[in-house]
Amino acid sequence: AEPARGRRARMAEPRGRRAPLAPHHVYRMAGVLGAELRRLAGRCGPEAVAGLVPPVVRLLELLEALVAEGEAAAPAARDQDPEQRLWEAERREQALRSRLAHLEEQNQQLLGQLAESQSQEDNTARKEREVMLRLKEVVDKQRDELRAQAHEIVCKSRDTEALQEQLHRFMAMNEDLRHKVAVVQAQLKSALEKKSDLETTLLETQREMSRKTRTDPEIQQPKP
Repeated sequence: AEPARGRRARMAEPRGRRAPLAPHHVYRMAGVLGAELRRLAGRCGPEAVAGLVPPVVRLLELLEALVAEGEAAAPAARDQDPEQRLWEAERREQALRSRLAHLEEQNQQLLGQLAESQSQEDNTARKEREVMLRLKEVVDKQRDELRAQAHEIVCKSRDTEALQEQLHRFMAMNEDLRHKVAVVQAQLKSALEKKSDLETTLLETQREMSRKTRTDPEIQQPKP
């Protein structure tokens, strides 16, 4: 009997085995998951985790209920045989660990979905940045072209003003030349008129002298 009791005592020893789950373990996991969800919500926005919170809360509630059932069954289990209690405890622990593994798997899936959503958002943000950079390049190019065109317009305006000033000078010179030509033409007309008068006077003088020349010999010839 003593060896059997020793074997049962050694089987009931908790050394080398992890302690069973307790409510504070569930609360601690809930706190960690809540902090992780808040961090992801801060990075990705509340919409990214809105669909994840209800299933996580439900799973934590189920886990808490299982732990509570295990603790409620613990006083009754103390009256059982140590081997039976050990077997029941191991069975409950295995069930809890299975549930915990399932919860961790679902948590990893949710984190993967969050990471994928974050990756998609990062890709969208990267594409938006690329579009904004291309738009900025187009705007900068158009601004440079507008500046070049404005500079060209200013240069052409200055050239036009210079040409207008030169045209005004040419017009003034042309007007002065026309005035001088008119004066010269008037002087030439006056000179021509004087020349015509002189020629007329000279012609009359020559005629008068010719007439006198013809009449003078007749006057000087003696009568027979």
